[in-house]
Amino acid sequence: MKKWMLLFIFIGLLLLTSCFSDSNHDSKMLNVMILSEIPLSYQSDFGPYIADLISEVNEDNLEINVELSQVSHDKLTIEIVASEVDVFVLDESLKHVMLDPYGLHPLDSLIDSFPENASYDEYIMSDENEENEHLYAVPLDNDSTLVQDLGLLLPSNLLAVVVKTSPHKEIGVKLLEEFL
Repeated sequence: MKKWMLLFIFIGLLLLTSCFSDSNHDSKMLNVMILSEIPLSYQSDFGPYIADLISEVNEDNLEINVELSQVSHDKLTIEIVASEVDVFVLDESLKHVMLDPYGLHPLDSLIDSFPENASYDEYIMSDENEENEHLYAVPLDNDSTLVQDLGLLLPSNLLAVVVKTSPHKEIGVKLLEEFL
């Protein structure tokens, strides 16, 4: 009986510690999740493309993991809960699931990098303390560098964010700057 009680307590503590951990990010890998109408056949092109874009700031020589998937609320929710993704690039239809200042890194430093006609006001929100307003996502349309480099014409715009718990926030911000 004591063994079962100790086992139960051990499993309970294990579950509690895993539930309250802030993130499951890999410190040696940049994880990018793309949920959009970009054809899945582009999957193999993204790793080298992103590695090239961040080469100047990738001093730790991080591995690049890019997962390309079709637009899915369920997939996005699962990935948010798993806390492994550093940068999300999403179809605009998923913005209501993603936009939450509590889990996103502010991107105010990118405001001056936007093209003149870019509209980003809808991505400025109050922080979790409701004291300051910050930019939490960047819009990417068919004129953005990302879409132009892919040679695509997408049916809807994208938005990109950096996750607050990512150990690679600075690299994520640099990547988004390159995507603009």
